[in-house]
Amino acid sequence: MILRFFKLPKHRTFNYKPRYYDPIKDEVQERVKLIEQEMSEGKEYTPGANIRGNMKRQLRSSRTEVKKNRGQMLIIRLVLMLIIFLVLYFVQRFL
Repeated sequence: MILRFFKLPKHRTFNYKPRYYDPIKDEVQERVKLIEQEMSEGKEYTPGANIRGNMKRQLRSSRTEVKKNRGQMLIIRLVLMLIIFLVLYFVQRFL
């Protein structure tokens, strides 16, 4: 006899019936898959074939991001310096 301290719930089953089914769309998707498979049959997958191109692309995108970040940081620094200057100027003027 097995003693159970916790009552385990039974698994739930769902009766899902889609409201709309488009057989033409399914046929088109199947055709597209078959055509893509036929076109890719001539090309064999070689591991590492696109590494050089991907590395160059990643390097270019990271450079542009660094340039954008530099410009944003420059603007933020200038605005902060202006705010600090204005605060110090008005504090000194009214005291």
